Amino acid sequence: MSHAVTQVYVTAGEVGQGFLLNRLDQCYLVTPKHVIGDEFFATLISGTHLRSLGEAEPIQTFGYDLSILSVMGAAEKECQTNINQFGVIEVLLQNATQLTISSINADGSRSLIPVTLTDKGLIHLRVNPVSSDVQLYKGLSGSLAFINDIPVGMLQSIDADTGEGILLRQDRIIETILPFFQSSSAILQKPKLNRTTESPTALINLSVENWSQQALNNDSRIANLIDGNLDTSWRVPPTGFPLSVEFSTGGKTKLIKNLILSNNSDDKLTFIKDFEILASRKSAGKRGWTSIYSGTWINNKNSKKIEIPPIKAKRLMLLVHTHWGSTSEISLSEFMAN
Repeated sequence: MSHAVTQVYVTAGEVGQGFLLNRLDQCYLVTPKHVIGDEFFATLISGTHLRSLGEAEPIQTFGYDLSILSVMGAAEKECQTNINQFGVIEVLLQNATQLTISSINADGSRSLIPVTLTDKGLIHLRVNPVSSDVQLYKGLSGSLAFINDIPVGMLQSIDADTGEGILLRQDRIIETILPFFQSSSAILQKPKLNRTTESPTALINLSVENWSQQALNNDSRIANLIDGNLDTSWRVPPTGFPLSVEFSTGGKTKLIKNLILSNNSDDKLTFIKDFEILASRKSAGKRGWTSIYSGTWINNKNSKKIEIPPIKAKRLMLLVHTHWGSTSEISLSEFMAN
């Protein structure tokens, strides 16, 4: 069963689901508002074979419990669907008796639940699992329901009395969010994740393009590495070595002379130990990486300055091979280049 729409597993105020839409090379997440809650950002993992990670910041909320967020990270590159690709679904629904609810698990794998269409309205659809052994549950909010390969609705809630799933029709979703995608404001919206000004020490403005490990919680997001604030940190579980974080200069070749890694944690066991820095003159792709530094961070200092022979690069990669032994987390406050 193929799916043209990239679905994602969403962690924010609650755990839920969503799907990605592209406009003018920018990527947006559509998900129920109650999944986001009052959080300032969400973490994502794509339901494709790449299992790409991403982060998203809320931009706008709509009626029908819908929210749009702007996406960054590797998941952004899997944002291939345009809002104009969605067509009329009324004919599909007229003769439909069974749908398939597609959801993404925490590891990026996909689960499919066959459901029976029990009621069809102009706004909502109601469904029941075909099997009595299967129940719909809260973490499925934002899942898409398909007829063949065409999405016809998004699961938003579950009737507490009947156990039926209540779907917002896909055509109502598109009608509701279409004005945003047609407005000039959609062009300008982008997560404020990069440094917005150059510092007196001529720091290079970096963005985070890809990373291998999800943050421990919402206070430990990957964007903390480039926010210019030593009081915030990226914190991840001490698993999955080597950990990798890929930084971009925005497609522009920059002359890089040194790098600075900082950590404000009081727990020295969370510090990075053996690590490596790679550089690439290519703006994308897996090839072209060259190791420019490898060494050990002795954790008696909260920062490590790495002076290198000047190189020109469009991307940098931090590879963490070991840490100082914490069983709960690895932390890093800032990654800087100049």
